[in-house]
Amino acid sequence: MRSFSFCLSVVAYLLLSPAEGLACSCLPPVEVMGNPRKHVEHERGRATAVFAGRVIEIKEERGALAIIEAKFEVEKAWKGVTNDDAVVSASTLVHLCGYPFKVGRSYLVYASGPNLGELSTSICTRTTRLKDAEEDLKFLGEPMMQRENKAEPASPRRTKPNNGIQRTRNKQVFYQ
Repeated sequence: MRSFSFCLSVVAYLLLSPAEGLACSCLPPVEVMGNPRKHVEHERGRATAVFAGRVIEIKEERGALAIIEAKFEVEKAWKGVTNDDAVVSASTLVHLCGYPFKVGRSYLVYASGPNLGELSTSICTRTTRLKDAEEDLKFLGEPMMQRENKAEPASPRRTKPNNGIQRTRNKQVFYQ
């Protein structure tokens, strides 16, 4: 009977004792809570790079941490990035604070790392879809770098015969 009680105690201890586990829990510092401007300034200060860009490629690394490398076409940069592209790693597992990047989508990225070649981000930063980043963009101000728009060559201007109206087979075409 004594050994049964001992075994039951051991099993209960193992089942009920806290175990080390992987989980994501992130809160901003108390001094920036409730103040978006201060929160943006705090995150910008912590980050190695802050930029807006579109994901053009994702390289997946399988394994326990499910790490991906997302390659971005940088559109604007507020800190750190001076090239037209950047690579940021993240886990795809939300419980590891991963960020679920998708090819073709644009993001505002706050990334950290020992250098620009080893950037990473998570859901604990202010990284977000660019369409949801109005508040951050307002507080970040003017970017230090902005990608040149690769505009298509302008078509030659047409003259405006007949006061800007051309008649062609019962259709009217208006020139601008």
